[in-house]
Amino acid sequence: MPSSKTVFHIYGAYYDNRTAAADKPAVRIVAFLTKVPRKKPYCQFWFEGKQQPTIVQAYLHLLWRPAKNGKSMMYPFLITCKIPPKMANRVPASVSLVDKVCDKATNNLRVIFNPLPVGEKKKDFLVCVKALFLTHKPHMAVRIVEWIELVKLLGGQKIVIYNFQSHENVSRVLDFYASKGNFEVVPMTLPGKFPNNPDLISDFLEQERLFQYVNDAVQEIDCLYRHLYQFNYLATLDIDEVTVPISEDNWHDLIYNVALPKAAEQQKSFAAYVTRNTYFMDDQIERQSWFPDVPNYMHMLQNVNRNNFHNPAGRYEGGVMNSKSIFDIDKMLALFSHYPRSCLTEECEYLTFDPSESQLQHYCIGRKKDGCKTTNDDHELVQDFALWKYKDQLIENTNEVLKECNFFK
Repeated sequence: MPSSKTVFHIYGAYYDNRTAAADKPAVRIVAFLTKVPRKKPYCQFWFEGKQQPTIVQAYLHLLWRPAKNGKSMMYPFLITCKIPPKMANRVPASVSLVDKVCDKATNNLRVIFNPLPVGEKKKDFLVCVKALFLTHKPHMAVRIVEWIELVKLLGGQKIVIYNFQSHENVSRVLDFYASKGNFEVVPMTLPGKFPNNPDLISDFLEQERLFQYVNDAVQEIDCLYRHLYQFNYLATLDIDEVTVPISEDNWHDLIYNVALPKAAEQQKSFAAYVTRNTYFMDDQIERQSWFPDVPNYMHMLQNVNRNNFHNPAGRYEGGVMNSKSIFDIDKMLALFSHYPRSCLTEECEYLTFDPSESQLQHYCIGRKKDGCKTTNDDHELVQDFALWKYKDQLIENTNEVLKECNFFK
């Protein structure tokens, strides 16, 4: 949406009528803006059967402030359009953003509303994965199968993966799971002038890390709002990491047997439950030999050497944050990979699991991360077989998928 000074790159629009939302019912729009506008735009709601739009002024919520020297930054906004009382019992079919009340719209977005089907109950765990760029990484296809099957064993009931471009082997895996249900692949491109050539996306995002983090957050917020009414909890994970319960066997028991009793004891209502990171090494230097009862292509099961500490769970702007969260969907206004950005109520607190209860097992790839490079005495490695309680079932399930995807000759 062009204006005198600001260009809006609009991503999606979503109907929000959650109980905790003070401004309900509303339509929330996720967009990148080239600048912070001086004036609030207007929303034109289009309802079925009405020839004229219903117009309200929008409210802008800045999701992330760019770095001072960011060369390729846009401003990510959550734009809220409150549905007026006379139309509060109806869901708009679409919405447009305009500069002035009577402007002719140059954009129109279908309002996404996915209510829970009649007679069904909410599921517990949705897993959202930021966009992949695996064009030149065919070997990741097998690792993704192992990762998906592990997430399913842990309690993930639907997985949504955003995807820039991937090698045909990876695409074969993603297409297979998408055909089975409870799995979705969302195609992604970068907004505006930014490159979408397969060979340039990765290099660009590596150079513009802050923009990558912001773009990831937009995808995760989209994932949240597409599933507002279908799930209780949302986990944000990458394909080289997984939240592993230590004191329990799955995420359900971790939340209902550990997290919620702690919340009740403290008389608090937490927006997120945080698991601290520890790095697992993945090269032959640290591995003395293959485990003979585990196929050598089972990357996570084979690699059991990790740092002897867990990264602290700190929340701060910039830098590296190594924890990941399971979010309470009914409380979230905006989130990003690690922590809540803002909540529907003023309080936006989170509970951090002790490593004896849960740990984020983060698998080093080529020793690029700082936590993977340390070799001094303070970072002595220990063996950790936490995943092996799922070993037999994980091997069986992974092999079955690899067979169906024709990876075994």
